[in-house]
Amino acid sequence: MKRFTWGVVAAWAGVAAAAPAAPVEVSVGLFDGRLPPFVIGDGPTRRGVYPDLLDALSRQTGWRFVARYYPRQRLEALSQQGVLDARMGVAPAWFPPGTLGVYSAPFAESVDLLCFQPGTGRPVRRAEDLAGLAVGGVAGFRYPFLEAAFAAGTVRRDDSVSEAAMLERFAARRFPVMIVKRQALRRWRAESPANRCDVGAEIGREPVTFRLHPSRAELLPELNRAIRALRQDGTLARIYARYQAD
Repeated sequence: MKRFTWGVVAAWAGVAAAAPAAPVEVSVGLFDGRLPPFVIGDGPTRRGVYPDLLDALSRQTGWRFVARYYPRQRLEALSQQGVLDARMGVAPAWFPPGTLGVYSAPFAESVDLLCFQPGTGRPVRRAEDLAGLAVGGVAGFRYPFLEAAFAAGTVRRDDSVSEAAMLERFAARRFPVMIVKRQALRRWRAESPANRCDVGAEIGREPVTFRLHPSRAELLPELNRAIRALRQDGTLARIYARYQAD
């Protein structure tokens, strides 16, 4: 009887050893709002640069990436608490010192441009060149070029809930100048001939990365390897070109 029992145990152990391991699951926080071309649409049908990139990374790593969408402040809080494994599409310079996280290799570059109402463009070399103006921005975004001027009150910040909302308000002439990502501006101008502005100075250029919670830092080497592979085989470029986001 004892020999039979050990045989059963050994057989089950063999089955368990042969069973494939469950895929690594990585929860990725994204902004729950309009963020074209990076996130387009609502609900499970969302597409765009970031959902497509998560799909490509899943194929490259064998991991299961789960996108979770939250309002911006809650997104950051859950990321810092470790409820979310990662945030996507962020740069170290956008966060204050002491922010928890380890950053991946960059998968893109974020370029901030000044954009003036048509016919009002001007050269800007220093923040003081915008003194007295209201500048459109996005709530929760940091703009290092202008942070000191915002704090001093020499330049007034006029925030919108999202970049798409800011572009709508700019078109309605709610402020004379805005700070807009290069990819979002290109897409907005392509949507309609009425979407016009005088493109001004570049005021920021940052690497775009994943930020992992320190509790998931062991994922970093494989994530970096996958990002490099997608860059080398042209997948990253094709994803960005698909949404006119290159």
